[in-house]
This record gives sequence, structure tokens and C-alpha cells, in this order.
Amino acid sequence: MQSYKHLTFGERVRLSENLKKGNSLREIARKLNRNVSSISREIKRNKNINGLYNPLESTILYMNRREKCTRKPLFSYDKVHHFVCDGLSKYWSPEAISERWKQSGGKGLSYTTIYNALKS
Repeated sequence: MQSYKHLTFGERVRLSENLKKGNSLREIARKLNRNVSSISREIKRNKNINGLYNPLESTILYMNRREKCTRKPLFSYDKVHHFVCDGLSKYWSPEAISERWKQSGGKGLSYTTIYNALKS
């Protein structure tokens, strides 16, 4: 099974040009070597208030959606950050910190998360 690849800015420009020429979705999909449903979804998702497709606006909307879907860091919460830093200053292992966090009623802190935060 082929993995999904997002449309590039160049493909969006070609899509816009083909729409202006009045080409059908199937014809555009064939020219871009994409599935018709991908083209249809792209147009529905990114057309502006006037119902027109603009490749630059579409790319900006795509980038905004991609940024929103990334996972937010757990250590942005002051309570968790303080707990982990306090544990590390006491020379606790990330496993011990995670376990003590769970015992204190906290949720969502695994030792893997702590290791990843330390790496970054």
C-alpha cells in the first residue's frame, strides 16, 4: 500500500491553473498523477470565501493545520516540569520520577517522555 503524500506548492499551482482552464477533476487528477478524491478533498478543504481555489492560501492553511496537529510538550505544564526537575535534582531515575508522579495522582507522564525531554 502506497503511503499518502501531501500536495506540494507546485502541484497546488498546477491544480489552480487547471481549474481556471475548466478541466474536470478526473483530468486534473490524471495530469497530477493523483487520486480524484485527493483533488476533490483539496479543493473542498482549501477554497476561500468566494469559492475560489488559491494555491498560496491553500499552502498557508495546510501549514497551519499541520502545526496544530503536532503533539504539545508535556513539560510546558509548570507542575510537571517542577516535579521532574525536583526529582532529577534528587538523582531519581526517570522511571522513579514517573512512578512517583503516578502515585501522587498525576497522569500522562512516562519515563520515556522524560528521557525524550532530556535528549531535546
